[in-house]
Amino acid sequence: MAHHETPHVEVLLSACRLALGISDGTALTLTSDEWDAAVTAALHHGLIWPLEKLSRQVDGLPDQVRARIRAGLQAQAAQNLQLVDALLEIVGVFRSRGITSAVLKGPAVAQITTGKLATREFTDLDILVHFEDVEIAIFALSSLGYRQMDEYQCAFRSIRRRKHITFVNDVDRVFVELHWALNPADSRFPLESTGIWTRLQTICIHRESLRTLGMEDTLLALCVHGSIHAWESLKWIFDIAQLMNDRAVAIDWNALFLRSQTAGCSRSLLVGIRLAAELFRVKEPDLLNGLKDACATEIVGRFRDSILGKRILSTVETTTFRIQVHDRLWDRMVLASVLLVRRLPPTIADPTAAGPLWVVIRPVRLLQSYGLGWLRGAIMAR
Repeated sequence: MAHHETPHVEVLLSACRLALGISDGTALTLTSDEWDAAVTAALHHGLIWPLEKLSRQVDGLPDQVRARIRAGLQAQAAQNLQLVDALLEIVGVFRSRGITSAVLKGPAVAQITTGKLATREFTDLDILVHFEDVEIAIFALSSLGYRQMDEYQCAFRSIRRRKHITFVNDVDRVFVELHWALNPADSRFPLESTGIWTRLQTICIHRESLRTLGMEDTLLALCVHGSIHAWESLKWIFDIAQLMNDRAVAIDWNALFLRSQTAGCSRSLLVGIRLAAELFRVKEPDLLNGLKDACATEIVGRFRDSILGKRILSTVETTTFRIQVHDRLWDRMVLASVLLVRRLPPTIADPTAAGPLWVVIRPVRLLQSYGLGWLRGAIMAR
């Protein structure tokens, strides 16, 4: 996560609270340079829309700062419009070939939360299809001028353990991620097992009906995505805050928590909700009242301080938290093994390269790199 000073992040939080309709009361007394830094932070975190709303209410804002904010919002709106045009074209071709698809993340979240596509930054398109339709979808994208960015050997049989293939259109530089799963198998978050395809909802974009995840599944997927990627972007937490604030009545909280338990990601859901509540002052669901989880509380505190610019999280810390947000001990053990092996040199991480010595070298290297105490703490997650 890029490091931004606390006052600049506080400006973004004030802007987001204003967009949520939550009284803030924060007095903004920033210099021109500090406002410039706040704009830079907003562009980095994809929060230029809330900052533009705030800028309208700030007296004495330097003209060059106001112009930079407006230019950033206009650029975001133009980019989103281009991506949505491409999305509608792709989904139309998928339909003509009998491919059922669901739109993920950016445009779907914007439509669900504010109903205005320009309000939420998205830089690519994420489209979910059934695994059995992946081959047809690849050909459909190719017919539209998209090429695979990451070529796979042994093509179709070797990709199921992943979650998507990335495509790019070299003419207009539109990037598309074709998903058949929300998360890679080794992340240990099997959200598909909860039946997401049976609960899709319909959204309307430019008078076209598109399918996306149901309300509860959208919120759960956002929390899991943030946990996997160590909450690198503040806009992910703002997405959660918007759903909690504006769509709380439409969310079946009991069903949501049951599904999170099924997928082993109740702690990830709890962390996402509490980060949103603490940073943006939105109300937590009543279901969480009295729920205590010391590990989740620590994770929330560390990420909150990191986001506010009060500290920088080390790689070991973020790795630890990625393991600890899993509910089940077995999932934490498997993920710890996967993450640790990835840090080994190729000749050691690859059993075929190291030969029989791999079974001896691997545990030694793990203990050298992290220590038994760290591994025990990360896995037990209490």
